[in-house]
Amino acid sequence: MLIFCFKLHAQGPTLSLDPILVEKTIRAGQTLTQVINLDNSDKYNTIVLQVATADIKEDLSGVYHLRPPGSYAHSLTEYIEVSPTKLSIPPGGTAEVLVTIAIPRGSFGGRYGAVTFTVVPEMMETEADQLGATLFTFQIASFFEIVVEGSNLRREAYVESLSVSPSGDFPALRPFVGRDAVVFTAAVNNTGNVHIVTRGSLLLTTPDGRTVARYPLGGGRGVILPSAVVQLQTVIPKNINPGDYTARAVIEYGGRRPLIATTNFTVGEDEIQTSAMSELIPLSHFSVSPDNLEIALRPGAFQSAVLQVTNHGDEAIDVTGLVLPLEFDIYGGLVPGEERGEAVAWVELNPQFFSLMPGRTRRIRLTLRPPRNLTESIFSDILFKSQTSDGSSVEAGVSLLGVLGTGLEKIGSVEIVSAGEADGGLAVDSIFQNTGAAAVIPSVELVLNQIHPQEEAAGGRIIPGWTETLNVVELPTTANPVLPGAKRLFSFMLPTGLADGEYQLIIRVDYGGHEPAIGRLGIRIGGMEENE
Repeated sequence: MLIFCFKLHAQGPTLSLDPILVEKTIRAGQTLTQVINLDNSDKYNTIVLQVATADIKEDLSGVYHLRPPGSYAHSLTEYIEVSPTKLSIPPGGTAEVLVTIAIPRGSFGGRYGAVTFTVVPEMMETEADQLGATLFTFQIASFFEIVVEGSNLRREAYVESLSVSPSGDFPALRPFVGRDAVVFTAAVNNTGNVHIVTRGSLLLTTPDGRTVARYPLGGGRGVILPSAVVQLQTVIPKNINPGDYTARAVIEYGGRRPLIATTNFTVGEDEIQTSAMSELIPLSHFSVSPDNLEIALRPGAFQSAVLQVTNHGDEAIDVTGLVLPLEFDIYGGLVPGEERGEAVAWVELNPQFFSLMPGRTRRIRLTLRPPRNLTESIFSDILFKSQTSDGSSVEAGVSLLGVLGTGLEKIGSVEIVSAGEADGGLAVDSIFQNTGAAAVIPSVELVLNQIHPQEEAAGGRIIPGWTETLNVVELPTTANPVLPGAKRLFSFMLPTGLADGEYQLIIRVDYGGHEPAIGRLGIRIGGMEENE
């Protein structure tokens, strides 16, 4: 989330720039150039600006703040050159600044910084009062988020804390929601070397596992820079019935598995209570490797693998291992453990319960004894949970793909199930179904075509109909596979502003089968028509 706040004096400069944010992915050794355009909207005064670079620091709310160059471990400033470093913009005029970024060979990870534009001292306003004079400094910035692609990118993060509080504890929220709303806050720490983009959800359940509600969890762009901690929040009115509840935060961030944390709380007649109201207890911070595990099953034979659990925190933790069926919802998120069925009895962990000191790693043996009469592959979620003294917990795990046989058939189909205008755009929903015998990881592309019908020109000349491609949108490859028999929803939002007429949506899903899955839907602006 980027928030720019300027307390401008009545006689201060009126200045705008474009772009405010630059996001690029480049290779080490490559040079990037970017032009920043500035506009002096003041019709009567010239603006003189000093152009420089700065580091950026992200606060708990996700707001960027300017810092001196070289103060951030992932600084971009040492690779930036700006030209010119000082410029004068006449009244109503424009100017350009060329930014050159040269990333040296051997670099990797994310690099972040800003190009700043500051009114030179002689242009600054001084306002006098009874206590003296106040010097106003006018400054605006263009922010750069650069990812140096390569195999050394590490997207790592963990939930530092998960809390439930009344809105009265947040002065910034009280004017909008009052004092009695409920605020859920998940503090996410980015321990990787590149920024992450978070998308979270919050699930409220009763002690017996019944779902009460699901809410989005986040704020702004959801971007968290390396080494930053950002609080993702959701605020709901206090319309929850009194009783005991569990809040489960699920945060996607581009890693192999989402971050998952839970906490318990009680809604009373007049207040919200948690088991650690006086002190927020940090959650456990541990990881499990390898990322995923695929094993070719041999019915009747004993098989095993080794997993490693590492405690990255500062306190000793108690860990419990579980084997659950691997199930994803239609959005690709893991289904809560209490909503899954029973796991196969022949997949076991040893040990299942253990303690882990700070900085230590424990090797856990995973054993499989598939029966001789096994007829199909199995998919399991090898889950590890650690609970703090206040009842809050975090979990991490490994997806086990137990494959029976070779050359399993991959078959899939896709259908565009809805398309319509919403929130200033064209919302498109499609569903892919895996009808084969193997788990697949799909990549998705959506094309919007305009259908120009046949026309008759002057003199009776016939102009044949033709198709014009207006937009092509690709979704990043999903991290979680689509299991046999499962469905996955893919949603798109396309910009509108389309002229009246006929259009066609085409979706293509590549999943490793003999041919891609293709779906089509014809639409007319102002109404929809079913595809042939």
